[in-house]
Amino acid sequence: MIPDADLRPRLESHRFDPEEGLVYNKFYMEDPPVVPPDPVAKVPPKPLKRGPEDGEVEEAEEEGEPEDEEVGEGDENLPSHPDFPRLDKKTLERLLVRPEDAPEEIERQFTMYRTVVRQELKEYMRSFPPSNVISVDGNSSPSDMYLSVMTQLRALPVRPAVPPHQFFPPTDEEEVPEDVEYEELIQTLATKRMPTEHARWQISPWQSLCPVQLYNGILENGKAQFSVGFLGQIFLLSSYEAFEDFIRNPRPFLIAPQPVIPMRIALVGHVTAGASSVARLVSERYNASYIDLDDLLREELTAMRTAFLDKVREETETKTIQTISEQKKRELDEIKTNTYTDDATAALTNTVVNVLAENTLEQMLKATSPQDNPPEDSAEVPGLLEPVTKDHPEVKKAVSRALSYAEIQPLILDAELYANKITEELAKLEQANMNIPKSKRR
Repeated sequence: MIPDADLRPRLESHRFDPEEGLVYNKFYMEDPPVVPPDPVAKVPPKPLKRGPEDGEVEEAEEEGEPEDEEVGEGDENLPSHPDFPRLDKKTLERLLVRPEDAPEEIERQFTMYRTVVRQELKEYMRSFPPSNVISVDGNSSPSDMYLSVMTQLRALPVRPAVPPHQFFPPTDEEEVPEDVEYEELIQTLATKRMPTEHARWQISPWQSLCPVQLYNGILENGKAQFSVGFLGQIFLLSSYEAFEDFIRNPRPFLIAPQPVIPMRIALVGHVTAGASSVARLVSERYNASYIDLDDLLREELTAMRTAFLDKVREETETKTIQTISEQKKRELDEIKTNTYTDDATAALTNTVVNVLAENTLEQMLKATSPQDNPPEDSAEVPGLLEPVTKDHPEVKKAVSRALSYAEIQPLILDAELYANKITEELAKLEQANMNIPKSKRR
């Protein structure tokens, strides 16, 4: 803690170095509030010559006066605090004042702290036991504050933490097993560098998964070269970065509710069951990634549906044209047969009536012969002799009806194509998940 009266001049004394990008306060340019003993090697005092006591004392005081006047002028050889090394003259000349260090801006920050932050901070600190709250004097130097914190921590009933144990340290000449099965690796590590004679390393609940990556929502198997023993269990890390994070502090990756396997939910149903809508709402509610197979396979489904509709159209046109053509042929044959029958009846009647007139009969038969005078069926039914094409009204009607039915039929691709597409999309999501901040990962 530090009073406002002491904090305000410290903030106003901030100076920015544009070349190094550092910010200095007044303690780098003048004496700090607490000067540690023996900041530099003491210079032995010069022996005073015998003479008048008053003159000797005055000369010694006059010789020491210039040193006090030059403090803060940028002489790096002057005594300084170890935490606040004295700045040289070149650095002092290029220091700038930032806009946020102006008195008006500092006053605005103080007002915001008094009206908003202070009460919230007090409420937050009340949630902790008083014995777990450590207060330090903000007017002290960083070294003094560190010593104060360490002194209070030593008084707490806290046992020292057990560090993780690396099975294959860099200094070890033993070769790291590669391309080995998981069961065989566990058998090898169970008896390697045991804490005691009969304390074998046990398999952790994470098994072959990396606890650091699993904490970040990524499923990734660990490697033998980054294997670690901690609290009697074996952990396999996936990379050197994960190994460093685990060695630094393994407890955040192991405390409850870990291990939490990333959940994957598959919703299936009929075409109109609403599975896609439910899956989309669930993903929005829990901030999860949403995968729609129809969207992933839209190009394949579109190409398949286009080919299917073309096939239906072609088959319907061919079948309809064939049916109409056969029907026309039957109608034409029936008309011809009826015409021939009528002509034969008329010819027979004329023969009976004119039996005695041979010449007249021959002329009549010649005039009514079907070979010479074919029936005028085309005049009676003109559409029967026209060829049937895909532009025929009946053909268009049949094709339209067949396409309407085919469009509502569900299309199912090969199951292997679905599996490959899902695997590919999951790999993309995991890769993208590794490149975003941990707090925003899904």
